[in-house]
Amino acid sequence: MTKVKPRIGLLTLMYDTYSVFPKLESELKLFAEETTGVLKKFADVEWSGVCKTSTQVNEAVELFEEKGADLIILVFLTYAPSLTALKALKKTKLPILIFNTQKLQKLSGDTTADEILRNHGMHGVQDLSNVLLKASVRFRIVTGHYGDKKVLQQVEEWCQAAAVANSLKGCRAGIVGYPQEGTGDFAFDRTDLLNVLGVTVHRISQKKLARTAKKASVEKIREQMEKDRRLFSISKDVTEKEHEESSRLEWAVRGTLKESRISAFTFHFRAVSEEGKLRTLPFLASSKMLHEGFGYAGEGDVMGSIAVLLMQRTAGCAHFTEMFTMDFEHNAILMTHMGEGNYALAREDEPVTLVASNLNLTEIPSRPVLPSFALKPGVVTLVSLSFMAEGKLKMVSSEGHLADFSLIKSIAAPQCMFQPEKPLTDFLTELSLEGSSHHFALSYGRWSSIIEKIADIVGADFAKV
Repeated sequence: MTKVKPRIGLLTLMYDTYSVFPKLESELKLFAEETTGVLKKFADVEWSGVCKTSTQVNEAVELFEEKGADLIILVFLTYAPSLTALKALKKTKLPILIFNTQKLQKLSGDTTADEILRNHGMHGVQDLSNVLLKASVRFRIVTGHYGDKKVLQQVEEWCQAAAVANSLKGCRAGIVGYPQEGTGDFAFDRTDLLNVLGVTVHRISQKKLARTAKKASVEKIREQMEKDRRLFSISKDVTEKEHEESSRLEWAVRGTLKESRISAFTFHFRAVSEEGKLRTLPFLASSKMLHEGFGYAGEGDVMGSIAVLLMQRTAGCAHFTEMFTMDFEHNAILMTHMGEGNYALAREDEPVTLVASNLNLTEIPSRPVLPSFALKPGVVTLVSLSFMAEGKLKMVSSEGHLADFSLIKSIAAPQCMFQPEKPLTDFLTELSLEGSSHHFALSYGRWSSIIEKIADIVGADFAKV
């Protein structure tokens, strides 16, 4: 599981003038501590104490930045003037979430003036929202009682979205070869990618991969192959030599990614064939790396590999795939690719089988070995990333079901049947009109709400189809 845990800075405000009430601050501190306990159920929380002055707010925000927080959550314990917090919030680069909440659940004729005093932060929210908008400071708001599960789900999603967005900053994506020529949907500008997501792109040398594969010890390769025999069923037509060549390349890819601190990678099969340095294609390596939490996409698609990495860190497990063939009768789409897939998502009632690729698209010495399996049925989310007009990043998300589906025997690759939650014809038309690329990250569960929040945090456009 590669899902990241959020780290948040909790900023709690109180009006300094209210210090004349002797017990108020200690009572509000108890509420802040209770709120901290609620947030700790899904995040690591750094609480700075009750802040009443601009100096205290500045120090708190500096602490959050120093501790590596993903998000500031701001709670008005009572009213507090907006200018108390404006300077620090305008200066920080951390995302800001205002949690418009209070301890009191309801009012009655017996509600005391003291209770009203301890539960009137909402007009502080309005004051601060007004000045943040005037100052062009981006922020988000969740309103509701801190004990309401639906409200807390929204807060948790913002925390998770901020953590994923922050985790991508400084990531390195690797490419073996070059992007598939003539395919424009995963084209991008490296500067735009760095500016929006904080990801840099690095070339992975095929010559170095080949040299590393050749140097791998016989003992280590045998250990890998023996592990494969325990994990998978191996097709009878896979030769020992083919298995060894794929295992050697797996060894080289894994070592290179870790040595170069690369979190997501891609390769293009034609580039491998043309250079002639590698003896096979890294389908087995790609599948193993997907299983271990790396991002991956085929055909030199860097953006696709980052989409998969994003979903690894959002959902904890992700798969790379693309749409192949429409099934109008079953309102479904066959999804597969050349030979890569995260076998953690395979059906449990059918074996994952290592097979030799039957695609004759390249001239390489050894047929690549890959895991062939059907994905288990269930609710899934598909996500694609693309740079659109004027360098604007767009995230497109779709939810649907994977059908209870057995392998199409003629296809030696991971595969599934995706059923959208609307008529197939409408879905596919809308998907293309929203500018989805033809490569997708796939994860089980419903994640569109978090993806929309990630898009908001990084300043990307979003569409759900």
